[in-house]
Amino acid sequence: MARTPPLAVTFRKSAFFNARNLSAAHKRTLQEVLKGIAQDPKYRHNNLKPLRGVKNGFRLQLGDWRVSFVRDAEGGTVDVFEIQPRGKAYR
Repeated sequence: MARTPPLAVTFRKSAFFNARNLSAAHKRTLQEVLKGIAQDPKYRHNNLKPLRGVKNGFRLQLGDWRVSFVRDAEGGTVDVFEIQPRGKAYR
């Protein structure tokens, strides 16, 4: 029987504090997407795109918010390093 690696989603301090400003619907979507990404490296979502210049980096669009993270497919971990409103993201 094959063991699956433990799933881990970590938030950097600034991303964690900005996550409090998301609506309840956006928080649910973020939780579902991050869980899916940690479980399946080939997870697909319409608003998920690769980040340029960041190895294994992706961004998720949640309405007017942008969530940037790095995925480690082998380890099953996702590190969220930025949650910003659209106008402040990618700076």
